[in-house]
Formats: sequence, C-alpha cells, structure tokens
Amino acid sequence: MNRIGVVIPTRNSAERLSMHLDSMDTWLDAVAQVVVVDSESIDGTEDILRERIKHPNLKFLRHPPGLYPSWNYGLHHLETEWAYVSTIGDTISRSHLLHLAAAADTLECDLICSPPQILRSDGSEAPRGGTPSQTISEELGLQNATVLTSESLLAYAVRFAFVHGMNTPIGSSASNLYRCEFIKRIPFPSQYGSAGDFFWLLENAAKVRFGITPRQGSTFLLHPNQHAQASPDRKLELARLAAKAARAQIAQLRLTDSKSAKVLDLTTSICDIGELTALVQHELEVLKTSLFGKLKSAGPRGWKIRSEKKQLRAQLKDLESNLTLALSQG
Repeated sequence: MNRIGVVIPTRNSAERLSMHLDSMDTWLDAVAQVVVVDSESIDGTEDILRERIKHPNLKFLRHPPGLYPSWNYGLHHLETEWAYVSTIGDTISRSHLLHLAAAADTLECDLICSPPQILRSDGSEAPRGGTPSQTISEELGLQNATVLTSESLLAYAVRFAFVHGMNTPIGSSASNLYRCEFIKRIPFPSQYGSAGDFFWLLENAAKVRFGITPRQGSTFLLHPNQHAQASPDRKLELARLAAKAARAQIAQLRLTDSKSAKVLDLTTSICDIGELTALVQHELEVLKTSLFGKLKSAGPRGWKIRSEKKQLRAQLKDLESNLTLALSQG
C-alpha cells in the first residue's frame, strides 16, 4: 500500500489543524507521498505542519489563493498512482482509505467516490439528508463497489445539477480517490470558481470511469454555501454553462450506439427544464434587487413568475422520478 499520494491544501488553517493532523496520523504511514500546498497563510499554518507531519516523502509548496488551481498544482507534483485530497476539517479512516484504493484497483476506475458522514462546524452530526453518493448507492441497491455506465453517470450529474441545486455525484473529494494520471491529464477547471469539481464531471462524464462504493468511512465538515452567494447573473451563467456541457456529453454518448436512449432522453429533458427554471429564478431574483422590483415581485408579475417556477419544479420532480426508475431498471 505505497501507491497513494496526498495533497493537503491550506490557507490560514492553524485553528483547525490539530484535530485534522490527529486523524492523519492514523494512516500517514500507509501513503507514499505527502504534498502540502499553502496559499499565503499568515497564521503559522506552515510552521505547524512542518513540526507535526513526519513523513519520509514530504514536500511543501506555495501557490497563490485559488481553490482548484492550488489543488491542481499539488496534484501535478504527485508521483503516485492514486491521489487523495485531504482538505482541512474533513477526515478519513485508515481502513476506508485502504478500501478505496483496493476497490479502485479492482474496478480499474479513474475516480472512486464514497458517502461521507456530514458534520456541522461544532462537530455534531448533521441530519441525514442523503449525499449524492449515498443517494446513488441506495437507489441502485449497491452492496459493493461498482462502476457506473457513462449514461448513468451523466444522468446523475445532470439530475443533481438541476434538481438539487448545483450538486454533483463527486460529493466531497476528501471521501474519494483519483487516478493521478487521469486528474493530471484532465485537471479541475478554474474558471467556474468553487464549482470546479461540478463542471469537471459534467464536462468529462463520457470519458471518466467512475467508481462508487456504498461504504462510509470519512467525514465532511459543512461549509458556507458559496454558490448561494453568487449574483443572480452569475448563477444563471453557471446554469447555462452546465446545460451546455451536459448537452455536449449527451451528444457524444448518442454517437456510441447507446442502449440507454431512454435515460439520455430523460437526461436531456431535465437539462432543458432545469435551464428554464434557472432563467425564471433569475428573473425573480433580479426583480428583488430594487425597491420598484420588490413591489412588482409582490404583485401580479411576481405571482406569475412564482407560478411558472412552481410548474417547472413539478416537471423536474416528475422527470427525476422517471429517471430514477429507468436507472434502477438498468
């Protein structure tokens, strides 16, 4: 078990390092390489890491702030077969890390995902709402790790994008393993801000061999919803870009003489209705940005927009039910 490399991205993380490093100590000897990528920390983060991490193949790098550019920089310096991104505050057990590596080897996948336990910032467990990987595992009745077909993967990616608010089957990267060769060749895009992993999967669903295991052995610390902080125009732009990426992947899969025409048809419909829903939501949010608009949103114009949004959401839920049934039938 000497083929896993770990990237630890940090920026002013000193306050949360102690518990994170305690968890890392349980599996540190099982990995072949550790790369720390720090982004202009001024709180002693790097000093703490240099003192605490004891590993024969440890490298410290510095990179300007930027979530996915920093990840890509660290991943580029790994010389191992598998990559694990150890984001501060998110943990994984030794047994689960070994399980992911063994399953990924057996399945020969480019990425293997697993459902994390979701924790609040105070360390308490959040209500079980079903992470994407957990939802997929339960709906497919998975007992063991498996590989999703490209059609199924794209269907889930589009479903979580447009029915569940810019979510992705990737979930938390601190619960996953990536094949180094693949993630170096196709790195995370940086032009989408915090939605880099979301778009990475949408843009590559037809080519990535996506593994998933129902087993749980990691935690994910809830962070503020960065997507919700985007402006109405930016959210609409991201929705349109997501729809464009999904349609490109759908077109590519249709060329392969797919036997999953029904799944692709439903996926296309979710993409179309999802984009319309984003447009209506944008109109509603723009109305609320001015006093005059707020008055209009409370009147007939606002009622009409909300009614249209409600109808579109109902269509999305119906399409989701039909897609879930089609996927469960194989």
